[in-house]
Amino acid sequence: MQRMAGLLLAAALLVAGIHAAARADAIASALASVRQALALEPFNPHFVEQAARLQELRVLGLQSRDPALRDGLRQSLARYREAAAMRPGSPYVWAGIAMLKARLNDMDFEFYGALERAARLGPWEPQVQIALIDLGLATWR
Repeated sequence: MQRMAGLLLAAALLVAGIHAAARADAIASALASVRQALALEPFNPHFVEQAARLQELRVLGLQSRDPALRDGLRQSLARYREAAAMRPGSPYVWAGIAMLKARLNDMDFEFYGALERAARLGPWEPQVQIALIDLGLATWR
């Protein structure tokens, strides 16, 4: 019985490793596609926002102590700021900025401003509301 449990655990770990590798490949492929789209339309706010989101997803797979994690999150935040300047009425962009500021543990004026804008601009957007709830629970003191 213990041998079977050990084999099942080994199989689960193998599948998880395969899925993690497939996920990283899918993110890299999507990021390459968005970069090509940005080369064609560098001022398209949707492409800028997607590049920020994919950059964030790419680095979230890193270990928490890896310095590349913070650098990647900062790069993603810079992209989100570009998207916010291009499309200030998007609640998704503001929710993304607030989420990244929280991940960077940088709850400052920009964080609270982004949180307020996301709430004001996206009261009927389920994904924005979920992000706001997650942020509220994560940062509640």
